[in-house]
Amino acid sequence: PPKMDSMVLESHAIPAPYRIGAAFSSWILLAGFILLPGTFTSLGNISKESIPGQIQAFILHVPLLYLSGTCCLIGLMGIGFLWHRFQRNYIWVSTYLIRPGFLNSLSGLLTVLVGVYASHSGAWSITAKITFSVTSVWLALTTGALAVYELWFIRNAE
Repeated sequence: PPKMDSMVLESHAIPAPYRIGAAFSSWILLAGFILLPGTFTSLGNISKESIPGQIQAFILHVPLLYLSGTCCLIGLMGIGFLWHRFQRNYIWVSTYLIRPGFLNSLSGLLTVLVGVYASHSGAWSITAKITFSVTSVWLALTTGALAVYELWFIRNAE
């Protein structure tokens, strides 16, 4: 089919800086997903005498929280820009944006679960709940986008 053939040819002709930008955006988003669980603080099983130490430990994690948030924001902005730029080329968007986003969000979600259950004995802190929610939403969005692109857009283009 001509439409599918032209999309495949166009996806191969897209300049390398855009592919590098897609890889960087996906990677920096993954870095944000991986860094975010490192900001967890567990306040369970803490005696009252150690609260000042826990507050200090929490404050030490705040820069990591900002770094993680910045990584996620940069990644999302890059993915959003590239999706907007190439949204008509379903092959390129699926291959370079949606699939990596799906796999990265799945990795981030698994990292949260490992962090909570291995490092914090199953205690869900506020930060863990927020991180789980953010990565779950991104996983749901990329799963939905993957289904729409693969099952609807690409099939109808064939």
